[in-house]
Amino acid sequence: MKKLGSLTVLIAGLLFVMIGALACGDSKDRDDGPAQGGISVAGTASLSLTPDIATLVLGVEAIDETVAQARADAAEAMAGIVDVLNTSGIADEDIQTTHLSIQPQYDYSTETRKLIGFSVSNIVNVTVRDIGVVGTVIDQSVAAGGDLTRVQSIYFSVDDTSPYEKQLVEDAVKDATDKAQHLADLTGVTLGKPISITYGSGSPYPIFDDSPRFAMAESAAFDTSISPGEIETSITVSIIFAIE
Repeated sequence: MKKLGSLTVLIAGLLFVMIGALACGDSKDRDDGPAQGGISVAGTASLSLTPDIATLVLGVEAIDETVAQARADAAEAMAGIVDVLNTSGIADEDIQTTHLSIQPQYDYSTETRKLIGFSVSNIVNVTVRDIGVVGTVIDQSVAAGGDLTRVQSIYFSVDDTSPYEKQLVEDAVKDATDKAQHLADLTGVTLGKPISITYGSGSPYPIFDDSPRFAMAESAAFDTSISPGEIETSITVSIIFAIE
């Protein structure tokens, strides 16, 4: 019995020593592991470009006592505008309907509202790929649609920015690297290699016309002057650098 008791004590002691050793080993591994983290920065680059595409938002609005007549008037005016657009060399795929509505019109001048008619509105987005004819397209569209014509807005863009992306990426990476190096110098650490890179391109910023939302047909008496100006396209590169 004494031998059995001694053996039990010996085994328990060995297990205690082994558990303690394993615990110490785990603690040592955790303490000696490398610290996680780095320097996270975002680099940007932008470029001013001359627009080569204009998008017109225009259409017609007809008001009449009956829906049928309002629809007929709007359809006739819109057909005239589409004919002008096609004659100007604008393809059908560059003419997209974005808004079509039929709304009742009420007279609220008395205590009880009174139905006085209906309005039919048909608005399209027109992509004009020749900036030089934009003013003419607007003038002819207004003339074709008559008093029902509505011109909501115009904005400009660049059809293809891919030729500029390579240089923009290089400039954005350099901007991010310079920022990271500056932070490393300020904090007294050594900048390591990039451990994460995220890249995203931005769409060109459109320039919106500040004219009233609905330009009436009376403006057809004047030649419309269009100034596309410039737009900017940008790229952002986010990089995390290791700290050595």
